[in-house]
Amino acid sequence: MLLSGVAWAADSDVPTRVILRDGLDEVVDEMSMSPAPGYDTPALLLVGSCVSRDLLSSMPDPVSLVGYHARQSLISAFAPGRAVPPEVDRLDSPFQRRMLTADHLSDLPVRVREAASSADLLVWDVVDERLGVFVHPDGSVTTDTVEWRRLHPDGRPPAGARRAAFGSAEHKVLYGDALRRWRELLDDTGLLRRTVLLAPRWAGRTASGDVVPPSFGVTAEEGSRVQSEYVDMIEEIVGVPVVGADLDTVAGDGHRWGTAPFHFDPGTELALATSVMERLGSLLSPGGTTRAADGLVVSVGPSGADTIVAAGKVPRGTKVAFHLVHNGVRVAATPYGSARSHVFRGCTSGRFFVRMFVRRPDGSRESVTSVNVRLAGRR
Repeated sequence: MLLSGVAWAADSDVPTRVILRDGLDEVVDEMSMSPAPGYDTPALLLVGSCVSRDLLSSMPDPVSLVGYHARQSLISAFAPGRAVPPEVDRLDSPFQRRMLTADHLSDLPVRVREAASSADLLVWDVVDERLGVFVHPDGSVTTDTVEWRRLHPDGRPPAGARRAAFGSAEHKVLYGDALRRWRELLDDTGLLRRTVLLAPRWAGRTASGDVVPPSFGVTAEEGSRVQSEYVDMIEEIVGVPVVGADLDTVAGDGHRWGTAPFHFDPGTELALATSVMERLGSLLSPGGTTRAADGLVVSVGPSGADTIVAAGKVPRGTKVAFHLVHNGVRVAATPYGSARSHVFRGCTSGRFFVRMFVRRPDGSRESVTSVNVRLAGRR
């Protein structure tokens, strides 16, 4: 049985070996999870590094995976794509080849749009930003990654490109611009209120008390300091909840990926996973209310097995339209009118959200996206 990117070896209540695949169906990792989830299991979309990926084996409750996208800076994701360098074929790992290719194609926005309707929660971290980016003369941008360093041990930029280092003034300007476009994407796909930023501090010591060596010359203390500056920027521009920033992190002894400030011990991973599950649980409630910064309010909820009710609070004199989105596709819409509520009947099973559009007397338009609603449908 294949569950949205996670291939399950068996259906049972005992620990099951699973295969983690990326968005291009390449094997990324294998791990044990118990029990195996069914089709109604909450679904995660991961955008980031091993910090997000390693949570899967520590989740206190079953989850499924709808996508995993790594090694691509947001700066690269929202820049023009460029030709994939021929040396990509020298990488032994199919996953690494895929990630380097995806970075050059700047395909993250497309991948997120494809998975948005199936995801209950997007988990995002910034660890893969840590080596900075390469800015090319034609305006394209690629990410400095472990794969690039493996192909070019001296870390030199591609011909003609310049490096914008993580934490530099240039990188922060570029990243701020990318964050604004990232927020627009999350809002447009209904993922904005279903996204959390995973931002644990880099760990300076292992569980046994050993000092963790620097990662590419960056100590845990320095990495945590610079990361916190980006977290502040994310909170200001994107405004999503931050998980793990106050956690007392510990690096894992004998970690399967090696010792590094962001390869955590089981206790740290469990604490992070539990926080993510708490956030996920709050999103799976049957409907709810969303309040936008401009005062618009939209509430949605199920009414029986195949009906969704939407209602809005808007200023006087405005016209309102409700759009119902099912698994990423608009399936119903009302014209602009004076009605402040609408009942959508005949809904099938799956994930829904409502986008309420408001037209003011001066012709300006705004919108607000509701919480996610899951229906089982009629049996």
